[in-house]
Amino acid sequence: MNKGMKLNILARDTLLNTARQGLAIVLGMGISVLLARGLGVFGRGQYAIIILLPTLIVTFSNLGVSSATAYYVALGKYDKFQALQSNIALFLWISLISIGVGIVVVTFLSDILFKGISQSLLFFALLSIPTRILILYVQSVFHGLQDFESYNLISLAPQFFALLFTVLFLQILHLGVWGAILANIASFFFATLFLFFIINKRLQPQYKAWGNYLLPNKKYTRDIFKYGFKSHLSNIVAFLNYRADMLLVNFFIGASSVGIYGVSVGIAEKLWILSGSVSSVIFPKIASLKNEENKRNTITPLITRQIFAFSFALVVFIGVFSKWIILFLYGNEYQQSIIVLVWLLPGIVMVSVSRILANDIAGRGLPQINLIHSTVVFGINIVANIILLPKIGVLGASIATSISYSFLAIIKTSAYCKITGVKWYSVWFLTKEDILGWKILYKKLLNKYAKNKI
Repeated sequence: MNKGMKLNILARDTLLNTARQGLAIVLGMGISVLLARGLGVFGRGQYAIIILLPTLIVTFSNLGVSSATAYYVALGKYDKFQALQSNIALFLWISLISIGVGIVVVTFLSDILFKGISQSLLFFALLSIPTRILILYVQSVFHGLQDFESYNLISLAPQFFALLFTVLFLQILHLGVWGAILANIASFFFATLFLFFIINKRLQPQYKAWGNYLLPNKKYTRDIFKYGFKSHLSNIVAFLNYRADMLLVNFFIGASSVGIYGVSVGIAEKLWILSGSVSSVIFPKIASLKNEENKRNTITPLITRQIFAFSFALVVFIGVFSKWIILFLYGNEYQQSIIVLVWLLPGIVMVSVSRILANDIAGRGLPQINLIHSTVVFGINIVANIILLPKIGVLGASIATSISYSFLAIIKTSAYCKITGVKWYSVWFLTKEDILGWKILYKKLLNKYAKNKI
């Protein structure tokens, strides 16, 4: 059944992504611990809210360019040079507009959206916007090419530099929240320098007149925005669903509670390593198999049910040892994060299914379906937070998140099965063939180990 699907290539790409995600977790946890211990609960909460501003603006101003680029390059409609040249041109104009929007938001809306946060810090954080956008736009070219080695190197660069600069500005120079924001800005700047190194090494771009890098190709831009707009709206709502709770926690309870909640979310989202790795591979793979429906309908359920099983086991492990993990890494000051993390975990394991199915649906050219799902779930999340936060505090945010994530997984499965005709249980539950495959793999690894030992 799996013959001809090149599952070995899919497995290799997934392993590359998983290795990158694993290293990203190590780097991310290092940054998180440094921030938590260096800034304290209140400062950590302030930092989380401040960084949310440029992240929100970049998410809104992405305009679906990154996902559309990956889709059309994987489809073979545009080559890497057309995509690179046009994306750099789009980046120049969209960055200018994005910074302008950021200035307006901070000037007129900061008291409402970022209650209790200094305007100076918010303005300063806007400096990371251009480099963030450029990295997203260029990285998507490698994503479409399914060059996951380059894709993963570009993904890791900001975190690698962030760890270095966080140590420098926060631990050595003791610059506080200003130092943490400066580390964030510097990390994206140096990651951009590394990005151009990768471009020259891997793509060997055909440099033309500078004018070609100022004005994007009209046909390319029209196609990118046609697909990207639908995908973009879905991504915006999905992101708001992931991050609106922090704004609500800050509004109802304050920055200290954001610090508590942010630590729990940071740990919980690290558990997306498996689903995140597969999702990145699934999207261009499904797009490239446009005329091979049987392969599409075999690959996604096969991978989804196995990732769900692994994610479930990982979530149980983290749940059992959550107390020791948080106290060891962050200290007694973050003890309240333990129960918050435990209530987040059910939602996190459900997302492992919905993320993979969402990328399959988008790879079929149907991102508007993801938009409908994200909008409904976003509404549920907001209402649940508004009801629960005033009553039970920060714990309400984690319960609201788990409720909304679980509902998303259910409706995503329903939509996927309707589109493909695949049975829902083949998406969620392991089969005898899966177990047999694991046993065969285990025996092969055991025999290989025994031979090497001899």
